[in-house]
Amino acid sequence: MMYTPASRAPLPWKLLAVAFIFIGITAISVAITFGAIAVQSAVRSYVTGEGQWSKAQHDAGFMLYRYGQTGDPAYRRRFAEALAVPLHDRAAREELQKPSFDRAVATRHLLASGHHPDDIASLIFLFRCCSDVPQMRRVVALWEQGDVQIDRLRQLGDELQAAMEVSWPSAIVVNDLLHRIEEVHEAVHPLEQAFSEELGEAARRISRRLKYATATLILLLVGLGAYLSLRIIRSIRGSEEQYRALMHGAGDGLVVVDRASDRILAINQCVERMIGRPASELVGVPYASLFRDAEAVPAGGSDAGAPHLRSLNQATGEPIDVEVKFSLARWNHREARLAIVRDVRRRLRTERMLRVATNAMANTSEGVVITDGRFRVISVNSAFTTITGFSEAEVIDRILGSTGVRSADRRTLRQVAKALRRDGRWQGEVQNLRKNGESYPMRLSLAGIPEADGTIAHYVGIFSDNSAFRDYENRLKHLANHDLLTALPNRAAFEEAVGSAIRRCKANGGRLALLFVDLDGFKTVNDTYGHAAGDELLRTLGQRIRRCLRAGDAVARVGGDEFNVLLDDVGSEKDAARVARALLATIGEPVDVDGQSIALSASIGISFYPQDASEVDELVTHADMAMYEAKSRGRNNFQVFSRQISLAMSTRLSLVTGLRHAIEQDQLELHYQPHCDLVSGRILGFEALLRWNHPELGAVPPCHFVPLAEEIGVIDAISDWVLRTACRQGVQWRRQGIDDIALAVNLSPRNFWDPELPRRVARVLQETGWAPQRLCLEITEGTIMGEDGADESLRRLGELGLKLAIDDFGIGYSSLGSLRRFPVDVLKIDRTFTSGIPGNGDNLALVRTIIALARGMGLTVIAEGIETLEQHEALLAEGCLQGQGYLYGRPMPAAQAEALLLAARVRPLAALT
Repeated sequence: MMYTPASRAPLPWKLLAVAFIFIGITAISVAITFGAIAVQSAVRSYVTGEGQWSKAQHDAGFMLYRYGQTGDPAYRRRFAEALAVPLHDRAAREELQKPSFDRAVATRHLLASGHHPDDIASLIFLFRCCSDVPQMRRVVALWEQGDVQIDRLRQLGDELQAAMEVSWPSAIVVNDLLHRIEEVHEAVHPLEQAFSEELGEAARRISRRLKYATATLILLLVGLGAYLSLRIIRSIRGSEEQYRALMHGAGDGLVVVDRASDRILAINQCVERMIGRPASELVGVPYASLFRDAEAVPAGGSDAGAPHLRSLNQATGEPIDVEVKFSLARWNHREARLAIVRDVRRRLRTERMLRVATNAMANTSEGVVITDGRFRVISVNSAFTTITGFSEAEVIDRILGSTGVRSADRRTLRQVAKALRRDGRWQGEVQNLRKNGESYPMRLSLAGIPEADGTIAHYVGIFSDNSAFRDYENRLKHLANHDLLTALPNRAAFEEAVGSAIRRCKANGGRLALLFVDLDGFKTVNDTYGHAAGDELLRTLGQRIRRCLRAGDAVARVGGDEFNVLLDDVGSEKDAARVARALLATIGEPVDVDGQSIALSASIGISFYPQDASEVDELVTHADMAMYEAKSRGRNNFQVFSRQISLAMSTRLSLVTGLRHAIEQDQLELHYQPHCDLVSGRILGFEALLRWNHPELGAVPPCHFVPLAEEIGVIDAISDWVLRTACRQGVQWRRQGIDDIALAVNLSPRNFWDPELPRRVARVLQETGWAPQRLCLEITEGTIMGEDGADESLRRLGELGLKLAIDDFGIGYSSLGSLRRFPVDVLKIDRTFTSGIPGNGDNLALVRTIIALARGMGLTVIAEGIETLEQHEALLAEGCLQGQGYLYGRPMPAAQAEALLLAARVRPLAALT
């Protein structure tokens, strides 16, 4: 084959003319663009200057006006500074209007008037070169009209200064000058607006002229350049297109190699893409350098012959597998060889994939069978023989499924064949027979392999022995329905059994009993003897419970130490009670665990179908409620569900649910009970007492919901709300002139042991502004007595500056002497001691002792629960100077407490006694 492309002539010299034309277009466009930008910049600078001048004049008028109002010399000085801006602006304009202006003088005045240094040149250029434009003339005229107002403003400033500097300024003169200043300000505003409009119109007219001139010139030059370019393009010889079509349109790579020097003369785009380098880098290099195995490529290659494989070097360093074949050619009157380079990566990859597929089929652990379109076996792998026991010779040319399939499953295979013809694939499980007759589940996947026309010529089946999976699945089912520790059914299996029993009873009649068994004190066993001992105890008790039941009954472990028992077809409540007693007895027997004798009790709740519930969940819930009732009655007993138990649990649930939203729904309220000076009757402060107005249950006492708040973990949020609300109320009273009272807030034990409590209290005090010296935190005696960290917690609270009180003092179990190590300020005598005096001598003696102890330790004593005059007088006689109780006031809302405070100013509470 001979390939001789025509020689390529150089481009005509006319290309130089085109280049010069486009260079000229670019230069003229750039020059005009820079001129337009300069003009726009100058206009922008004038607009900016006008804004500065206008602002300065406004500021000057405002400062002069304020000087006339206040007489403050600072305003006079700032008036002079602001007025200097338009004065310098005018001086610059007057300098530029001179035929021979001084650029330095004009520049100095423009800088002094606030113009940016970079804008000075464009400002001077536009003023000097465009002053003949009508709009610019009007702009300058308006600018000059503003000078009159500037002079008036300066004159008014001098007059106002003279009027203000006399000993007794005349208000009439000053007001007249202020009025004239306002007139100047109103006269300047229309001039500023007209100045801006004229300046904008001048900018738009100049921009339009520049735009039209630029567009016209560029269009003329572009048209000329396009005409010459078309003439030159038509003169290029058609051989270039022939060269591209032959060289770059080929599907394979073409490399022209000089026979004499073995160097590359030309390459096509296909080779560029293969290597990743442009032709400019490859033309002239040795042909052998294109390949990784360069030493195996002889000089000039071969003139002709069979194709051979080579590794072509990519620019990235990765080789490409190619097939190379040579033919003779002539190139620019030279003898050359034309190398045809074909990318064979896809072909080699396909061959490798076929080898891998063949090896994978031979070595996979799953059986593989290939059939023709009529399901006749044409190939199997060795795993097929291992799984089925049939050799390849025994199944070749036989219909798939004709051997090793039970007669019952051949019907399934016929359905599989229909599905394959319809959908092209099928996957599922069939029961198969090995050659020795053993049955096994076979997981089979079949898929059709379509031909180019879409018809199915072959089917490929992959199958495996599914026996191990089925065994594992059965074990999982057992584990899913049984407790791993006790081997008893779990909650899911038990609920399914209860559901089946309920459905049977609905159809045939009958009665069921469900027992909810909870072990008492099981956590102590785990904590004392370890979890291994606890597990052994659970296994033993589970077996004991199972032995107490009939064959038709069911038992399940549904929680850590919880069991559910179903008594099927129970005759009466007495029968269920008899089983419950037997369970309590057998559970209560000691269990020997690792040499330790462990005995537990249980609490059992009983519910019945159909009288208590008709659904599984409801039946279990009611038994659970009865079990909690049994625990509340001392444990080691059983209780039968009743509507009273349900009502109590519903009320508790309603309280728990409501507590979580009580703050955000504004259901909490503080009542305030006064504590007084027993001598004067003066109110010393209030104790803030929490109240909850439940939307359904009404007023709920704190003794009912505070323990619940501690249990569910919302006591901290509630305590923060109480503290913050009380402090805010105190601040409100202080703003009304009531600033001599203190506030007391109770802390729960859970609050007290929170290490963040001092920080939370400090944050509330900072947010509300309430003085810490007027805040008292009350802590019960039992909270701090006997706790190692109590003194540290009290110390950190005391460092905030607030007072600490021990509430309900006297009913605790600790010695009075232990108080010495606690930094407390107040002892509050519990109402149980004050209620019996003066008639009860023992109570009076205890009160006398507490007062003497507090006096010796320098503590304040407050007696609680004072309701009668006799109690008041007896406590006062014993030296107790402060108290609180119904005698002085019951807990009341904030508004009523405020009214009491105001009334007490006129008539102290002591007067009531």
